[in-house]
Amino acid sequence: MSDRKRPRDTAAEDPMLLIRRLRLECVDSVRFSFALETISTLLRNVLEHPEDEKYRTVRLGNVLFQQRVGAFAAGLDLLRCFGFEDASTADAQSVCAPVTHLAL
Repeated sequence: MSDRKRPRDTAAEDPMLLIRRLRLECVDSVRFSFALETISTLLRNVLEHPEDEKYRTVRLGNVLFQQRVGAFAAGLDLLRCFGFEDASTADAQSVCAPVTHLAL
């Protein structure tokens, strides 16, 4: 067997396909630019401050985040592609806790 990595199985794992999908979901180039800039800032902050919890969490209810990224399924999928996961502030024992943020 080869040591080469397997190709990605789904489009949801491919950042370039997600960026293209985000472009289609945005109504204009300005919203697309804001979405990409916001995602870029979130990722840069994590890279520059990897141990700081405040940069590793995004509140889904944040109005500005909702306007720029959260309103687009592809924007959320892109963050998940880079390692963010659905999380909740509710008791960890609760199975039905609503997703309130994305976290690394």
